[in-house]
Amino acid sequence: MMEFKESQKLIFKTIKEKSVLKQDLFNNTLLNFKVMKQVLKEVGDDLRDQMRVVDERVIIEYRDVDEYEAHLRIAGDLLIFNMHTNVFKFDSQNTLWKTSYLKADESKGFTGVINVYNFLNDSFKYNRVNDSGYLIARLFINK
Repeated sequence: MMEFKESQKLIFKTIKEKSVLKQDLFNNTLLNFKVMKQVLKEVGDDLRDQMRVVDERVIIEYRDVDEYEAHLRIAGDLLIFNMHTNVFKFDSQNTLWKTSYLKADESKGFTGVINVYNFLNDSFKYNRVNDSGYLIARLFINK
């Protein structure tokens, strides 16, 4: 009977530590994404104001889509910033596990993710679902 209680305590401890870590990482990623969205808006507004003097046909605009997505249109390109709502752990075969950074603290192998995609704006404007976009950046946020 004692073995069962000890096993149960170990299971609870593992769930508690991992779940709290993942909640903290989600909140940290969301906070950083909110800051990023504010910076994108400011940069977009500044570029738009500068471009209006040069050529009003060149559209630069920021759009806050929802809590986890923002768009920055720059002329014919559309940059999509998307925060994934899950926290991930790097695969055990990832070479990052060989770095002193992760060896010192394995919990840093858990990260939130913000993806940045580049699409042609017209793909969205004309709902061309078969047009391809490109993942141009992946930001990993840990503790």
